[in-house]
Amino acid sequence: MEFKHIYGVELCKEKINFAKQYGYTIYDCDICSGPFDIGDNYDCIYSSHTIEHVLNPEYTIRNIMTKLKNDGKFILILPYTDYTAGNTKNEHSFKVHCGVIPLGLHINDKGTTLINKIQQMGYKVTNYKFQSYREPEIQLTIIK
Repeated sequence: MEFKHIYGVELCKEKINFAKQYGYTIYDCDICSGPFDIGDNYDCIYSSHTIEHVLNPEYTIRNIMTKLKNDGKFILILPYTDYTAGNTKNEHSFKVHCGVIPLGLHINDKGTTLINKIQQMGYKVTNYKFQSYREPEIQLTIIK
């Protein structure tokens, strides 16, 4: 897949300024609040290891999906299986990865819980796979 126009979304001013040095258009935006203004609708939105950090991942996913063109794809990569974040005794992981439990990422069921949650939101998972690029993770392709 080749992309001609790439845009980013970031909250940290330091990271925004760093990316702008290389000519990228970056929207200063908190993905936890919305609806958010990140320009026009897009053919593809890519999110890697972000949604597990939000308090209400369903709300965030719904807002992201509004920014897709009708035939657009949302590629979502999440840690899987994330047992440590599902353990309330591991306070740091539990707080930092607060979206793990609502998404079911702590349940080792081959992604069934996660996929069911996405489908219950009214979206379709057209593809999913497991990989270990940085850590064990699941990659989903979601459409409206």
